[in-house]
Amino acid sequence: LTKVFRYGKRESKYERRSNMNSILDGLDTAAKVKALIASRGKSQPELATIMEVSLGTVQNRFEKNDWEVSELKKIAAAYDVDITDLL
Repeated sequence: LTKVFRYGKRESKYERRSNMNSILDGLDTAAKVKALIASRGKSQPELATIMEVSLGTVQNRFEKNDWEVSELKKIAAAYDVDITDLL
C-alpha cells in the first residue's frame, strides 16, 4: 500500500478510503458526491468536465440522484476514491 502523510501521521490509502466511507455512511450518492467535491474545493462545472457532460446534466444528477456507473467511475478516479465509497 502506498503511504501518505496526513495531519502528521502516516496512513495507507486504504485507511484514508475507509475513513472517508465511515464519514459518508447513510448518505445517498448525490450527497456523497456533493461532500466529496466540497471537501476538495471543487465546483459543479469542474465536476461536469470530469464527467464529460454538461453542467445541466450534473445538476439533474444531483436533483434526481440518478447516476451512470461510467460517470461515478470517472468521479472516483479523478478524486482518488473507490467507486463503492460513492454508492
